[in-house]
Amino acid sequence: HSGLEVCFVIPGQDSEQRRCSSSSIEYFRFDPPSALGSGGKRLYGQDVSFAKEIVIYIANSTLAFKNLDDVVDGNREARRISDGTIVFVEIRREGKTTVLHLSSGFDI
Repeated sequence: HSGLEVCFVIPGQDSEQRRCSSSSIEYFRFDPPSALGSGGKRLYGQDVSFAKEIVIYIANSTLAFKNLDDVVDGNREARRISDGTIVFVEIRREGKTTVLHLSSGFDI
């Protein structure tokens, strides 16, 4: 809901930017790291912990989040991008899903 075209990359996972048009939803997942060992090791969801990094490109600006779990359910944050537009970033958990929501306005 930003009115701007957004691209994003999951470092170490994506070879090129993925596009997300204004007012659209793009689903993606973070691939868990490989377990070490000769026979492999099965890890269950609650046992897997790794940095969920994402880089967002919007209007010649870069918004980088090194670990979404560190900022989930925090306050909505305002960021000024290169063209002077203020973009609001909200990261929240909905069930087992992490939602990163970008907007350039707000509802009253």
